[in-house]
Amino acid sequence: MQLNAQTAVIGQGVIFIPYRREHVKLYRSWLSRIEGGSVDVINIEEEYNVPDAWENSEDTCVFVVLAIPRNRPDGDFTDEEIKGLPSIGVVQLFLGSGDRGRMAEVMIFIGETEYIKAGYDYDALGLLLSYASSSESGLHLSPYNFYVRIPVINDHFKALFRKFGFDQEKAVPDHPEYVELSAGRVSWDADFDLRDWPS
Repeated sequence: MQLNAQTAVIGQGVIFIPYRREHVKLYRSWLSRIEGGSVDVINIEEEYNVPDAWENSEDTCVFVVLAIPRNRPDGDFTDEEIKGLPSIGVVQLFLGSGDRGRMAEVMIFIGETEYIKAGYDYDALGLLLSYASSSESGLHLSPYNFYVRIPVINDHFKALFRKFGFDQEKAVPDHPEYVELSAGRVSWDADFDLRDWPS
């Protein structure tokens, strides 16, 4: 979105950079792997227009997740070092209005499954929630106004979100295969730094 189209978020285990055209092929390869080799929601020419639309959006925030090696010493990263880190997934926020004011639907997608086993999905979700609910983000979101919709059968992600206080559960109308979890308590406080990210 316009607000953070030039922003990198530097966390402890992961780094977020804006989703751009150069990430499209990798993102589609992740989806293709999950979908069994076929991605036909939109063709790739249309897909290349999506990052531009998101960048100019007022209600959609999308970052690529980069993994910081577990054995890397703490310290500052140069832009070139950040660009050399492996891309492992994306995180998204879809902003809207609800009965409690400004709301955000959270989505997290780790396309490289070995990084899930190493706990990077936990790092990514903690960083996203901490950033989005902070004054530095400019998103003006209450920490209690996040929610996520997860397939009923996805026990891993239900457990992941519950670790962060998403303990209010309800059914999704017309979509019985999903469950909606919302934040009933705040269980995140990840440290982060912000950096201008070049186009």
